[in-house]
Amino acid sequence: MPERFKHLSVSETSQLQKTLNYAVQFLVLAFSYALFSYLGVKLATLTYNISLIWPPVGIAVALLLRWDMRLWPAILLGGIFQEMVVTGYGFLLSLTISVASLSAIYFACYLLKRLHFDVQMERSKDFYYFTLIAVIGCPLLMALMGVGVLTLNGVIPQQDFPSAALSWFLGDITGMLVFGIALLVFNLNRLAALLNASNLLVFGMMLLIGLELFVFEYSPVAPALALLPVLGLLWIALRTNLAATSWVVLSFSALAFYAALNHQGIFSSLQNPPLGTWFYVNSLALVALIVSVSAMESRLESEQMQYSIQSTNIGTWDWRLQDQRVLVNSGWHHLLGLSHQRREISLGEFISLVHPEDLRIIENTMDNYLNQQTHEFSCQYRMYHKSGDWRIIQSTGKIIEWDLRGRALRMCGTHLDVTDSIKTQQELTQTYTFLNRVSEQIPGAIYQFILDKKGHGHFPYVNQGMVRMLGVSAEKLKEDAKYGLTNVHPDDVSKLVKTILKNSILGKSWRYEFRVVKPRAGWREIHSRPHQLEDGQVVWFGYMTDITDHKHLEQSMRLVNQKLQSAQRAAKLGYWNGNLVTGDMSWSDILFELYGYRPGAVEASFNTLLGLVPEEEKQALKDGMAWAVRTGELNIEHRIVTTDGEIRWFHQLAKVSTANHHWFEGSAQDITERKTLELRFQTMALTDELTGIANRRAFLQQLEREWGRFKRKGSHKVFVTITDIDHFKQVNDTYGHDVGDKVLRHFTDLIGKHIRKGDVFGRMGGEEFALMLIDSDQAQVINLLEKLRGIIQDTPLQVTMRLSVSITASFGVARFNAIQRNFDDALIAADQALYQAKGQGRNRVCLESSTASQPHSITDT
Repeated sequence: MPERFKHLSVSETSQLQKTLNYAVQFLVLAFSYALFSYLGVKLATLTYNISLIWPPVGIAVALLLRWDMRLWPAILLGGIFQEMVVTGYGFLLSLTISVASLSAIYFACYLLKRLHFDVQMERSKDFYYFTLIAVIGCPLLMALMGVGVLTLNGVIPQQDFPSAALSWFLGDITGMLVFGIALLVFNLNRLAALLNASNLLVFGMMLLIGLELFVFEYSPVAPALALLPVLGLLWIALRTNLAATSWVVLSFSALAFYAALNHQGIFSSLQNPPLGTWFYVNSLALVALIVSVSAMESRLESEQMQYSIQSTNIGTWDWRLQDQRVLVNSGWHHLLGLSHQRREISLGEFISLVHPEDLRIIENTMDNYLNQQTHEFSCQYRMYHKSGDWRIIQSTGKIIEWDLRGRALRMCGTHLDVTDSIKTQQELTQTYTFLNRVSEQIPGAIYQFILDKKGHGHFPYVNQGMVRMLGVSAEKLKEDAKYGLTNVHPDDVSKLVKTILKNSILGKSWRYEFRVVKPRAGWREIHSRPHQLEDGQVVWFGYMTDITDHKHLEQSMRLVNQKLQSAQRAAKLGYWNGNLVTGDMSWSDILFELYGYRPGAVEASFNTLLGLVPEEEKQALKDGMAWAVRTGELNIEHRIVTTDGEIRWFHQLAKVSTANHHWFEGSAQDITERKTLELRFQTMALTDELTGIANRRAFLQQLEREWGRFKRKGSHKVFVTITDIDHFKQVNDTYGHDVGDKVLRHFTDLIGKHIRKGDVFGRMGGEEFALMLIDSDQAQVINLLEKLRGIIQDTPLQVTMRLSVSITASFGVARFNAIQRNFDDALIAADQALYQAKGQGRNRVCLESSTASQPHSITDT
């Protein structure tokens, strides 16, 4: 294999195969269209090469529908070849006639495709579609267009237009009925139906009669034999399928075409032999094909119904009222466990199998149906099963035949064994009742909650506990979940709704507490977990409890725990005692373990403990011990690095002994988890969640600390700047809050990169920020803020490849001074300066006035 073919991908190979298939199909269609056009011309009945037998149109329609509509150029090519070579027309006229024929053929195929036409024509609907559009519509359009072109070009005289158009039309009908349908439904598996001995015999007899009618004509009564093929075709149409019937029609028609070509057969003596052949062949074909399609459709529906009944174990009954006979199927016997598969039973046998207590029910139901109080007979009653059980049968039926006086003659219906389903339903009802009763004993509420894709929720199931806890009826909760919020505390309604929506997305286990104002004011707790359904709905199965008493107890326990914590500080969690002056100590075994040693593995001393403490905290621990010697008490927290490298926090708590003022007794408690949480909460409490810089609380703490230094020193220089993003609401309204959040982070990143480490930058809320600049003079501050303003203005946020957002910021600056009473006055002065900057058009820096009353723009200074 050449090297370049070794790297063909699957998609390339597939495309090559498609191209080859298309090429082969194109050639076959073009060749067959031209060849059978030649045959049609040879059968021409008019001098204009118009024939009553025109096969190529049927071949073209069949192959376009079966293969690919994109093969239409093959028809055009074959038509041009035929018109130029066979008929002898010029290229332009041949092209015009071919385009006209192709237009009609393509339009018919396109219309059939749009109607979802099935090429197998197993339904009468498809056959009628094909007859109306392809057999009648397409030939009519082709005849009018083709003969019109020939007339306009002077090939056909105007007075011959009607007869030429009629012959063209009739020839195309033959092509569609005889050749088109046979090729369209061709299937070797279906043609195998002809291999049945009786079908082969009939087919053979038809061919023999055809030879007699169209070739030999030995018998003087040959014309009388013309009706016999009709009977043969009807036999085959009723017993086979459309594919077999159409090819029998084609085979028989071939004999007639042969006779027409050679001017032989029973129609040769007529004034217009080809027209006689046309009527005979096409009438025969049309009747046979209609019968075949109808029989095939009926047979298909009968088979589907039979298989459906067999697969569902349904019994059928047919009650003949005149002679009280009942015809039943095998499924009916199977329902009752009967092995004797009799097709017919008497009404008495039928009644003997019915439970005596249910006969009255059947009679009443039948009377109601006969008196037209119900539209059908439908009843449940018990029938005896061979195993000795009574089976519950669902019987349904209708009268389908009446006599001349309106009395019922025949009634048909079905039997279905519903014993198991009724027992299952009863068991489910009992289980539901049991679970419902159990749920009422639960000291809480259980529920099922569904939230649809549009955000509408309801409770398909709630027990009475839910009603007691929320003070809303079960009917209203099932109607709409909004009623469940009726008695929820107003401050908790929006929070509860938000957490439900959030939980529907996260899909995690859900536990939430909220307050209600009635029927019993207090706290409720929900436990649940969502499940995503295939239709996009979210369903929760959960329970709700009243935790009001628990909340009260929790509050009480909180106070008790505070007292217990004080007591635990004096408890020997890890006991030690020692002389803090000399450093001699003794540790309990648990303290060794807490420090990461085996008991007694090292000398217990202050120096050993100090060796575990990080270098930067050693001095603090020493100072703490020295302070304890002076005061008599030790209370210090510090870190250690255990022998396995783990960093742990410890709380040292001790008191001096009354006997020896240098001897202490105390405990060491591992507080790592608490300390970690404290540090985490402290960081969270002082950090803005969105931007990662100091939040309002942290900034004000730093500001207050610097104010204290300012009051102590007097000369301490501190500048406070309030800044916010200009027209930030417009950013949110235009691009959405997600982009707004990115703008806030972009803004903080730009400022954070250009301020000193000792400066304090914090978010006061929304798009408002504060900056505290320490130990800087006014000129430096103004230069820095102008630099920041320019950077912000010149550095747009690149959200996506196509979206960038440009922003500007306004700055108001104030300095700590002696006139101010506290740091709040400095914030107010900076805020006034910010408003001055916004009033002057935004995107500028404004400094408070020297009197701290009216700010002024830097440009004014």
